[in-house]
Amino acid sequence: DFVGKNLPTSLTETVQVSVEEYDGADAVAISPAGGDQS
Repeated sequence: DFVGKNLPTSLTETVQVSVEEYDGADAVAISPAGGDQS
């Protein structure tokens, strides 16, 4: 099962999505573009 979600962002933001099966945790992070993506 999944749920769609609209996450408005600006061109100066980056969205990083992690899923438990690949990354060990379910998470969504919004950061400034060009910022630390680790």
